[in-house]
Amino acid sequence: MMKMNEMIFNMDNIIENLIITVIYVAFILLIRYALLQLISSWKIRKQDERRKWIVQIRYISIFIIFLGLIIIWAAQIRTLAFSIVAFAVALVLAFKETLANPIGSLVKSSNRLFDVGDRIEINGIRGDVIDHTFFCTTVYEVSSSHNIQKYTGRIVKIPNAFFLSHSVFNETTSSPYFLHTIRLPIANTDNWQRAESILLNAAREETKEFLDDAKKYLKRLEDKEGIVAPDLAPQVFIDVSDKDVVELHLRTPLRYDLKGIIEQNIIRKFASEFYEKESAN
Repeated sequence: MMKMNEMIFNMDNIIENLIITVIYVAFILLIRYALLQLISSWKIRKQDERRKWIVQIRYISIFIIFLGLIIIWAAQIRTLAFSIVAFAVALVLAFKETLANPIGSLVKSSNRLFDVGDRIEINGIRGDVIDHTFFCTTVYEVSSSHNIQKYTGRIVKIPNAFFLSHSVFNETTSSPYFLHTIRLPIANTDNWQRAESILLNAAREETKEFLDDAKKYLKRLEDKEGIVAPDLAPQVFIDVSDKDVVELHLRTPLRYDLKGIIEQNIIRKFASEFYEKESAN
């Protein structure tokens, strides 16, 4: 019942405003007509002066009509504005995921997060970028284990909205070399000192061909960017947070184009020498 009364009240207001609008516009137009007639009767030698007055009166009358209409219809305009804002908010809430995808695409493109062919990791998804559109990015998935650079055979489509709320790790950059960590757990009953020695020897053997070039590259980067370059020589760090396991963290330089091959070579050489000799003993 209350809603019906409100509708009737609103309709009454609209009809009242329409009547006031017609009277107001007619009154202003009547005044404008009288002023134009008055100017036409003036004895002015220059026609340009007369034309200027006519144009100014027309513009002023239009401005007064427009201002009056705003005042007359202020309540309805305010209600309409609130309705538009409420509709816009509801639209954004309903389609926020859809809207977030093109926004994420703009963020991705403007910041040049990656290109086709780059290997990226985002929200636990890791793979090579094979396509990206306005709404999603397609990657050819790689094993989540950083020690195994093998394709899973799955094609994953990542919504571009992820780039607004998740960090992106681009494993492929303009640099041909980078530092990488390989984690190898062994039982705490094994000889971890011997394991460390074997792991270091395997890493040195696999990286000796490009280690000098990597150092030169990092030196140029250090001079150009004013950063302190880390030591590129392979190093092993020990983690004993688990009482049953000694985890060896090998930090070694790698080449992006040979990352998977070098990793596997190091791991195979370590496993072959350490575990075969351990079983022989």
